[in-house]
Amino acid sequence: MRFENHVACDSTMRLMCFVFLLTCGQLVAAEPQTIGAHGVSLAYDPAAFTTVKMRERAAKPAKADYPANVFAVAETFPAHLVIAMRTRYQHYGGVTVLPAGGERPERYAKAYPRVAEQIQALEQLLKERPKIPKGRSEGGWQAQDLPTLRFKNAGQTFLSKVECLTFGWGSAVAYLSQYAQDASDWAVGYNLAYEIHGLTSDGAICVSAEFEVAHRLAPGNEQKRSVEELTGKNLNDRQYADYLSRMEGLLDAQPNESFQPPLNSIHDLLNGIEFRGAKPGRWDSRFKDREITLSPK
Repeated sequence: MRFENHVACDSTMRLMCFVFLLTCGQLVAAEPQTIGAHGVSLAYDPAAFTTVKMRERAAKPAKADYPANVFAVAETFPAHLVIAMRTRYQHYGGVTVLPAGGERPERYAKAYPRVAEQIQALEQLLKERPKIPKGRSEGGWQAQDLPTLRFKNAGQTFLSKVECLTFGWGSAVAYLSQYAQDASDWAVGYNLAYEIHGLTSDGAICVSAEFEVAHRLAPGNEQKRSVEELTGKNLNDRQYADYLSRMEGLLDAQPNESFQPPLNSIHDLLNGIEFRGAKPGRWDSRFKDREITLSPK
């Protein structure tokens, strides 16, 4: 009997040690990691991402023939940082940090016309915080475009989950959208994007983020499916607008945590951005197109 008690006690101790070590391992794994450079840092949960990389992008001012080439404007950006990542849901995302102006605003606007235009619109929107209209009562199919630093040769077909957010570094507008070039393109869910665009409290730096997201109620998510393929009907513009309005309302009513990745986790990620001595006005003369390999702290 005494021998059996010792065995039981020894087994219990081993089990307690195992649980203790497992708990410690979980606590260590839960510690946030940090990646940063040039006065910009981002703290993130390593369990939420499979890859996180930081890239420098060199300045690409507008060419002399602008605006003759209307598509070239999409490539005109000041020097900026891009933090690119892949989530554990196998969706891609990224956060771009770029100067919102400089000591010579007129020179900045001339060199980066569309960036300056979008930042001005973003600043106005965050100041006034108007109610963003949803739906298309006039039967038009294209939603109202919100400011975006992610230029695409397409328009926002619908807007959902629109809200203004406050972060430790400033404020931003967030929304769920999808882009298309015509009135009967992909069903909602394919290329569904959650975007957050904001400015630091002093207005000096713009933070622009975009993440691929999915939702089980967005049937276009699983594969490239057009609205016609999904509904089995050849929709006219009004019917397409009605479809988009229904999807706006449907996704708007879903909890943030029901998306993949959860929208609140993207909010938490952006709240982990810090600026300490960042001087983006000097990046133009320093940055080259390269990927910065950093070891998380």
